[in-house]
Amino acid sequence: MGTSTLFRRYNDLRGRLSNMPKEELRKIDGLSPWKDEKEVVGGWSVIMELHNGDVIPLVWWRGRLFRLRDAPSILTERHYNRYTGKFTPAAEWTLLKRYLEAELERLDKEYKRARARQYRAKPKSRS
Repeated sequence: MGTSTLFRRYNDLRGRLSNMPKEELRKIDGLSPWKDEKEVVGGWSVIMELHNGDVIPLVWWRGRLFRLRDAPSILTERHYNRYTGKFTPAAEWTLLKRYLEAELERLDKEYKRARARQYRAKPKSRS
């Protein structure tokens, strides 16, 4: 298996990938989501890469994009609450972890409800 790249188009007025000349396609092929500066070629950018069927989740936190597995080493500072103007005792990583766990729990409940509705909606056959 190889690498699959997911592209995002920033402007609907830009051309489609299928209609672009080879020179622009070569430039777009060189884009990467792992570079520090945000690269855009012809209105296109790369948001995620899938390697060998494995998904590498990216996290957008406070204006920065990074891999989820790098988050504990990057988010070591205490969280600054801009509403109160004070630092909280919890580190940024702890706060991000709480948000992610709550979101996963919410999505899991939503999935289970949808499955239950689907099961109840099935007509029961008589044997």
